[in-house]
Amino acid sequence: NLTINVTDRQNLRLAVYQTVARPDPREVSADYCVAITGDCANQGNPLLNRSRILNADARWEYYPNAGELVSASLFYKDFADPIGELLSYEGSSLCTTQYRNFESSVLTGAEIEFRKGLTFLPGPLARLALGVNLTLVQSNTVYRLDSTRTLEYRLQGQSDRLANVNLLYADPDIGLDASVLFNYFTDRIVRYGNTTVTG
Repeated sequence: NLTINVTDRQNLRLAVYQTVARPDPREVSADYCVAITGDCANQGNPLLNRSRILNADARWEYYPNAGELVSASLFYKDFADPIGELLSYEGSSLCTTQYRNFESSVLTGAEIEFRKGLTFLPGPLARLALGVNLTLVQSNTVYRLDSTRTLEYRLQGQSDRLANVNLLYADPDIGLDASVLFNYFTDRIVRYGNTTVTG
């Protein structure tokens, strides 16, 4: 990790690091688990490998005033053996899901963040603060079904556009903190699937 003080109010942060994601006990158990909501039966996989993730980040930060922030960042993640769920159908209605290691995943993106105190507003409204976070993501995942077939789509569970907006109100004199939050994200792939129809 490297932090460069560009000015007394600006930082440039650079980071390269590796992390791991280990499967939890439910994901490596050979037993079946059936959700009470009627979802497909889920089976763990004792042969799961942990995922290794190579991360690289670059972030510029500017602090106009106390509690305020403007930032922009770029990020890159390279997954080896990412863990996902594969949905299988046998016949017309019998379905199961199982955790599998995909071959690889790559994720790149950019993020913009803005936090501003609305002190220019009159009276009690001057205690408001606005925060906005926008993220654009491009991801690619490769999963091998067999020796000749592979799936290549977005990373499971990852949206390509996300937005968060929050409006905060703080009055330390009466000990009040309140917030209104808004979250938006585009479509996500819930599971990859493999269908075998019999009969």
